[in-house]
Amino acid sequence: NVGRLPAIELMSPRAHETVLDVGCGAGWVTRRIARSGAKVLAFDRSHEMLEQASSAERNKPLGTTYWIGDLTKKWEVTNQSVDCVSCIAVVMHVTPEELQHFFREARRVLRPGRRVVVSNTHCDVLRLQQEAGLKPGWCYHVKAKPWNSDGSVEAVEHYFDGSGSEFVAPVWFHDLQKSAERSGFNIKEAHDRIVTRESLTEIYGERAKDW
Repeated sequence: NVGRLPAIELMSPRAHETVLDVGCGAGWVTRRIARSGAKVLAFDRSHEMLEQASSAERNKPLGTTYWIGDLTKKWEVTNQSVDCVSCIAVVMHVTPEELQHFFREARRVLRPGRRVVVSNTHCDVLRLQQEAGLKPGWCYHVKAKPWNSDGSVEAVEHYFDGSGSEFVAPVWFHDLQKSAERSGFNIKEAHDRIVTRESLTEIYGERAKDW
């Protein structure tokens, strides 16, 4: 719940580690992880996105291995073979049941005592938008159904690109901590905040003021 760059900082990948980036898309996060020196494995179900990631790897190799895969299916990764599972800005596109599968698979492939870093749009963003009637200029959400007992809710996202074109898609807001605990994870630390200019400034200082 902290955004892409803060999530990578919390992940703190190390040169001797193996990191699995699930739902890697075009590789924006993946390549930043790889620059730490970690061995990075990454998959995504979009052929188009994965080709962008692979093209960047061909142009400037960082040693990342990419393949087509779906986080809602069994992952093509050996049991207890990775030190960190990364999934950044992806799980809003999966149902609560599919999120449970994600956490079960993450637990399967992680070495004992290692970590999973998941970042998703904060549930409070939806609550604040609903309460205040806010419609930010580039993206806003409309609740589609009542809140579930597991802390999740389905919504509709309205996203506007740089040209002003609108894209509408179903998304999910999840209680990640509850879902992880139900899948057998022992939560030692959780970072839970809405990404605002103020929260980014708290983490990154003056650099955040221009973002």
